[in-house]
Amino acid sequence: MNHETRNLAEFISATSLEDVPADVIERTKYLILDGLACGLFASRLPWSDIAVDAVMAVEGHANSRVWGRASTTSVLGAALLNGTLVQGFELDDYHERGPLHSQSCVLPATFAAVDVAAQDQKVVGGEAFLLASLLGFEVGPRIGMALGGLDLIARGWHCGPINGVISGSVASAKILQLDANTTEHTIGLAATQACGLMSAQYGAMVKRMHSGFAARNALWSAILASRGFTGIEDVLEREYGGLGSCFSPGVCDDCGKAI
Repeated sequence: MNHETRNLAEFISATSLEDVPADVIERTKYLILDGLACGLFASRLPWSDIAVDAVMAVEGHANSRVWGRASTTSVLGAALLNGTLVQGFELDDYHERGPLHSQSCVLPATFAAVDVAAQDQKVVGGEAFLLASLLGFEVGPRIGMALGGLDLIARGWHCGPINGVISGSVASAKILQLDANTTEHTIGLAATQACGLMSAQYGAMVKRMHSGFAARNALWSAILASRGFTGIEDVLEREYGGLGSCFSPGVCDDCGKAI
C-alpha cells in the first residue's frame, strides 16, 4: 500500500501560503468572491426558503450566519444551508475534469470551521482562511479525476457529495490547524460519508442540498477528528472498501474507461 491518504494529509498540514504561486492565490480570491455571490443570489429562492425554515426549526439560533439573511444558526446548520445556497441556482464555478462545484463544498465548511475555532477563543486570519480554501479547491477536483471524472457521473454518482466532502474536510482541518495524523483521520471520516445520486437532478430540490450535506459532513469530520475520534486510515487507496476501490473499481479492457 502506498499510503496516498497519509501523503495527502502531510501535504495539507505542511503547506503554507508561501508555497503557493501568486497566480493560484489570485485565482482563489476570485473563487471565494464568486462563491459568496452565488450564495447571496440564491438566498431567497423558493427552495432556499424551504431549506432554511426546515433546518432552523431543528438547529435553532446560534452564532453562525446564514448568508443573505438575518438568521444565525449552529455551525453545522450554517454549513448545510450555505452549501445549499451556493448551489441554489448552480451558477458557481465548475471543474469539468474533476468534476466538482468546489465553492459550494469548501466555503461553507471553511466559514463554519472559523466559527468553531472562535468557540475555542482562536482567531483565524484572512491568510489562513485563504490558504484553507485554496487547499480545498485543489484537493476536490484531483480526487474527482482520480475516481474517473465524468465516468463517475455516467454511472449515476453525483460528484459533489463524493469528492466534495473530501475538499471541505481538508479545508476544515487546515482552519483547525490539525496535524497530519489528525488530518488523515478527518479525510477518513469524510470519505465514509461520500454519497450522492444523479437522479436528484430530475425535478427534486435535493440536488442543491448535496453540497450542503458535503460541507456539513466535512466540518463534522474535522471536529470529530480534532477531539480524537478516528476515521479510516489509508481510506483513498484501500483495496477493499476504500474510496477509490468503491467508486472507481476498475478499468474496462476494451475502452480503457473506469468501470
